[in-house]
Amino acid sequence: MNKIILGFLLIALTSCGNKKENFTWDFNTNKNYNYSISQTTTSDIKTSKDEKSKHTYISGNGKLIVKSKSNDLADISITDLKARMTNSFTKDTISQSQPNSLIQDLRSDGKILTTLFSNDFIRLLFALPTEDLSLGASSKIPSVFPFNMNGSVINSKGFNRLTFVDYEIVDGHNCAVLWSVIDISKLDLPDDFKGNYTLSKKGTGVYYFDIENRHFVKSKINISVTTLIDNEDFYINSTTTNQYEINLIDVSDSNQPKPIEAKSTLIEPNKNSPSDIAISVIEFLQKKDTVKYLDIAIPLEKQKLLFAENIKYNPQENDTMAVFRTLKNKYAERTDNFLVRAGYILNIMKRDKGFDIEKATIDSIYYKLEKTKQYGGFGRTIIGDWADLVVEMKFENEIYYFEIPQIIKVENQWYLYYPEYYLRDERDKQFIDKRVKELKQQAEAFWK
Repeated sequence: MNKIILGFLLIALTSCGNKKENFTWDFNTNKNYNYSISQTTTSDIKTSKDEKSKHTYISGNGKLIVKSKSNDLADISITDLKARMTNSFTKDTISQSQPNSLIQDLRSDGKILTTLFSNDFIRLLFALPTEDLSLGASSKIPSVFPFNMNGSVINSKGFNRLTFVDYEIVDGHNCAVLWSVIDISKLDLPDDFKGNYTLSKKGTGVYYFDIENRHFVKSKINISVTTLIDNEDFYINSTTTNQYEINLIDVSDSNQPKPIEAKSTLIEPNKNSPSDIAISVIEFLQKKDTVKYLDIAIPLEKQKLLFAENIKYNPQENDTMAVFRTLKNKYAERTDNFLVRAGYILNIMKRDKGFDIEKATIDSIYYKLEKTKQYGGFGRTIIGDWADLVVEMKFENEIYYFEIPQIIKVENQWYLYYPEYYLRDERDKQFIDKRVKELKQQAEAFWK
C-alpha cells in the first residue's frame, strides 16, 4: 500500500515539474497596471589616465503605468519621477522633477516594436522568456549593447538568461519566480581597430510574474555598465552601477483613472525624439556625462547621407569626393568643438544671465519642425528634417528658455547637428516674440 502511495506521489511531483507556464502579458483586458518605480545609480568616470575619477550618485522615484490597448500591445507612461543627484566635482546636491515620458507598443511577449537604445531600460524591467518554461528550465534572450564612437558604431553581444526557479505568493498573487543573469560583454572588433576597448553590461535580476492573471508583480535588477576606450585620439574609463525596482500598486480599469501621459515633453513613441536629444544635452551640462553627449552627435556617415540628399539642390557641386574630403575635415573640427563649446557655454550662462544650469530644473520641452536651416554645414542652406527646440527651465523661481536649434533627423534617427545654444529670460523672449510678429506683419503687408 505504501509503495502504491509513493508511486502516486512521484507521478504527481513529476507532473508538477513538467508543467510548463506561459509567460506573456494579458493586454486584451483593458487594464492599467500601476507600479511604483525606483532607481539608484552610481558612476565613476575618468576622461584622462592621470586624473582622479569623478563620482556621481543619483536616486529617483516615480510611477510607471502599463496601459493595455488590445491586439497584444500596451503603452508605458513614466510620470512623477523625482531625481536627486550628488557629485564629487561640484559638491552640490541637485533635486529635480524629470519630464514625463511615453513608450508605445510594448508587446505581450515583453518585446518593444521599436528597438531604440533608450528602450533597453524597459526591456530590463519586464524581461520575459521567449518560450513556455517548466520549473528549472531556462530561456536565453540574445542582446546587443551598441555604442557610437566617433562615428563608428561598435556592438557588444551577449544574453539575458532567465531561469524559472520557484513559485511564490507575493501580496496575494500566485507568482512564478524568474532569476536573471545578464552578460553582454563580447566585443568583436576588426584587427585594424587600434586601441584598448571594453564595453559590457553585466548583472542579475529577479522577477515575480503572476501566472494566473499574467502580469508582473515585482522586479529587481542590478546591472553594471563598463566602458573603456583607450586609443591615440580618445580616452574614457567609466563604470556605472544601476539598481532598478518596480512594485505593483494596483490593477485598474483603463477608463478610470486615465493614465497620465507625457505633458509637453513631446516624447515620440516610435523613434528617439528631439526631446531625448535635448535632455541628453542638459544632462551633459549638468553632470558632465561626456560619453552620452558624444553619442548624440551626428556621425560622419550620417553627414555624408545628408549631403548626398542635398546635392540635388546644389547641382554646382560636381566634385562629390572633394566635398566629402572637406566634410571629413570639418567633422574632425566639429567633434572637438562639441566639447570645447559645451565647456564655455556654462560660463556664458552664469556671466550674462546669472543662470546655473546645474541647479535648474526642466519644466517643459517643445519644438517646431522645419525643412531648412540657413547656417552651418556645407556653407549653404541645408534641407532636411530639422527641429527647433526650446526647453523651459526654472531657476530661482524664474523661467528661462534654453534653445537648441540644430537637431536633425537622418534615417529616422535624431542627432545634435551642432552645439549651438541660446539662453533667454522672460524679458528677452517677449522682445523677440514681439519683433518676430512685427516683421511678419510687415512682410504680409508688403506682399498684399
